[in-house]
Amino acid sequence: MLDVAKRIGVKVFFYGLDSYEGFPEISDADRKYAPAGSSYLSRRLFADTTEREVMAYVRDGHEGSFEIVKGFFLETLPRLPERRYAFVVIDCDLYSSHMDCMQYFYDRLLPGGVMFFDDYHSKQYPMAANAIDDFLTDRPEKLIHVAYAIPKGNNLKTYIVKR
Repeated sequence: MLDVAKRIGVKVFFYGLDSYEGFPEISDADRKYAPAGSSYLSRRLFADTTEREVMAYVRDGHEGSFEIVKGFFLETLPRLPERRYAFVVIDCDLYSSHMDCMQYFYDRLLPGGVMFFDDYHSKQYPMAANAIDDFLTDRPEKLIHVAYAIPKGNNLKTYIVKR
């Protein structure tokens, strides 16, 4: 995203949130919706990502355009500066993490702003779609689905535009 913004001359500031410890504890809702036998039900995934690796990946040519906030969502979301957002990407796999992020960002999303969901159509993490559907039940926004590339894997993405 930073590369695209830079290429088209749009000034943006990006907050990334990462625990560097992998998934938080799996919630009852995640256990309910997860496919039987999923590895993340018995062991913590993504715990091998280091702060140094993420910074090396993001930093290249984007100094001053981002801040990585370390910790789990329940700890880090309240530490973000109070502001309104035009674009939010939620890519956190789990039901509980999606709920934490949507509850925080929805009211801070500007009218016309986009909330993008990476995992809505994920077969590995179907709890993402359950969380998104549950969250949007009483809200006016409708999901928009867009596919890219040859249909395989997780190439169907979903977003809402805030009313």
